[in-house]
Amino acid sequence: MSTRPRLRILELGAGAGSATETLVRWFDERGLLPQIERYLITEPNVFFRRRAQRDLAKQYTDLALEWAALDVNLPWDIQGVAPGDFDLVYAVNVLHVSKNLLFSLNQALSALTADGWLVIGECLRPYVNQPMYPELMFQILESFTEVQTDPEIRPNPGFLTADQWRSAFTRAGFERTEVAPDVNGIREIYPHFFTGAICGQNPSYHK
Repeated sequence: MSTRPRLRILELGAGAGSATETLVRWFDERGLLPQIERYLITEPNVFFRRRAQRDLAKQYTDLALEWAALDVNLPWDIQGVAPGDFDLVYAVNVLHVSKNLLFSLNQALSALTADGWLVIGECLRPYVNQPMYPELMFQILESFTEVQTDPEIRPNPGFLTADQWRSAFTRAGFERTEVAPDVNGIREIYPHFFTGAICGQNPSYHK
């Protein structure tokens, strides 16, 4: 009998499934797909969700994929995500448009097991108030601009800096927060590097 851990994954705002496919391919290339016990893929847009479901269900017929329309701005438990249900909460370019960022981060923390991780990919602003061409097209979207600001973690709508994400994760209750790659070091050489990943762990594993 295998003693390898079984993983339950929750993905937020999957869109048409490109980030889902990237993560599943990573597991597949390493022979780790059998470790995934459950993968709940959420996307509120019906068109994107159905497209992703059609394509991914064809590619990974033996994978336990589930689909739902989670709104990160509403309580997750009333949308079918019970506290402590998941080992990994995963999202790419989603949480920066959460209306109340700390609320959504707290919901993610609640959804995690005692040693679970939140891992997100985001566009990162190298310096506070630095203009970024990737966000120019999003300025017309209400979901991008009509968010709750905070002087420490989100002084303006749009993308956050690495330090703001660290502060947000800490205030939400995460520990062992990391940002990769070292965007603060990279910006000294190239101030237009805009991509990174942020992760944090549920601290209740200490208890």
